Amino acid sequence: KIFLCHTGAQKQLVEEVYRLLRIGGREAFFDVHDILVGETLDDAIYNGILSSSHAVLFLSPQFFQKRWPKEELRQIMELWRKGDITVIPIRIGLTHEELEEKSKEFSRISSISVDEEGDNAFRAQTIVTEVEKILSRSS
Repeated sequence: KIFLCHTGAQKQLVEEVYRLLRIGGREAFFDVHDILVGETLDDAIYNGILSSSHAVLFLSPQFFQKRWPKEELRQIMELWRKGDITVIPIRIGLTHEELEEKSKEFSRISSISVDEEGDNAFRAQTIVTEVEKILSRSS
């Protein structure tokens, strides 16, 4: 399973990535589709992270200003340090250097860059192509 970690600002892009992953037969956790009415957000997200082998991080300047994504990132990086999850950072409107300023751990992880603006279908296809390369190596 692939956990999709994002902010509301990337919701449309993430929706398209989710759609493409599902078409490709991949299971993904996307809050809009996977948190059920009556579930607590904390538990649903934590269980989604724990049940995932990979986490795609949609990292933007807005990402680091929001509480939920930062908490998800904390949980994901804790699992990453133990070797329990593979992280796939997607830089949206951030250089690698700007990302390193936000978190030094990212200096050790290669990342994918996509434009902040543009056609969601094209950007999503670019992301999914790279994610599929990573997934095919770990199968």
